[in-house]
Amino acid sequence: MMTWNNETRDIKDGKKESLFSELHSLLSSGLDFGRSFCLLIEGENDKRLKRVLESIYASVVKGQTLWESFAAGKRFSALDYGVLRIGEETGRVDESLRFLADYYHKRVE
Repeated sequence: MMTWNNETRDIKDGKKESLFSELHSLLSSGLDFGRSFCLLIEGENDKRLKRVLESIYASVVKGQTLWESFAAGKRFSALDYGVLRIGEETGRVDESLRFLADYYHKRVE
């Protein structure tokens, strides 16, 4: 299964659904952000997407917010990082991740 759109190199909706769902599950299980994101990276088989996730993680470690880190890579939509921004500002990142996973699930269907 191809995860990138060749023209824009954006991440396809099905892959976004999976990423947001997995990160939501990991964080909801009680793991901290660092461990959750590292597990997400370790589990990714697509080398290009793995590099994007590693870049996001490195950006967060350096002090950027999660939403800024997602925005900086230009692989996610304004909706994606906008919802994450609201989640960070309200202390509800888990709900934002669940919203995004559900949104992309509906788009895929």
